[in-house]
Amino acid sequence: MIQEVNIISLKEFRLNTTKYINKVKKGESFTVLRKNQPVFNIAMPRLYDLSSVPIATDEDMDDLKKSKTVLSFKKEGGIPMREFLKIINQYEESLVNKKDGR
Repeated sequence: MIQEVNIISLKEFRLNTTKYINKVKKGESFTVLRKNQPVFNIAMPRLYDLSSVPIATDEDMDDLKKSKTVLSFKKEGGIPMREFLKIINQYEESLVNKKDGR
């Protein structure tokens, strides 16, 4: 069975967001284009079995309360998103290198 692809422009989505939210609630999904390029899909979220997801313990919560803010995106005292992404990419590369034994 071939699934129908509903394609809309970003402008159309912005102007009629409520209309598309209601359609998504009824089971439809859409690919949103910006300058004729797909930028995102909207669809109902999948339902997941969360029974295997670990639940935070009281000890975890105590640790969280003791933790410091190490990153802020607030205008004052924060870092630009571009810098944050650079740091994340470097961290991911270091994990890959560690895994590969480099």
